Amino acid sequence: MFGISKNKQKSTDDAFKVSLHQFSDFFSEKTRFFNAAQNRDLVTTVFAVYLQRNPDEAGRTVPECYFDSLIGNIIVGIDQKTLEKYTALRMWKQTNSFLLTYPSFNDKLVKLCMSNWKACLVDNGIDRMNFDLP
Repeated sequence: MFGISKNKQKSTDDAFKVSLHQFSDFFSEKTRFFNAAQNRDLVTTVFAVYLQRNPDEAGRTVPECYFDSLIGNIIVGIDQKTLEKYTALRMWKQTNSFLLTYPSFNDKLVKLCMSNWKACLVDNGIDRMNFDLP
């Protein structure tokens, strides 16, 4: 009985990983702020976080996991000053444009992540008016 459950979980994890690669490639192609190596590293990070998820995080979609990890890493980079705030602002604008173009990916969790990213930028001295400019 346990073997069947374990095989089913592996199958689910494998399907998630395939979907994650597809989504990551799609997002990267549309925004173009990651090179291939950075994209692979992000996918590896997202998948590792997915495998360590809490039971209350079960059922999260690929875009939710992807944006949660992506934006979390960006916020850490901003806070640690390893990512320049104006670069992060350009990335925010590209991501926001992507989410406006493909609204099916912009669910409640992704909106919360984007809001946290914006707040981090404002806290680091980016004027709110910059979010309205192209």
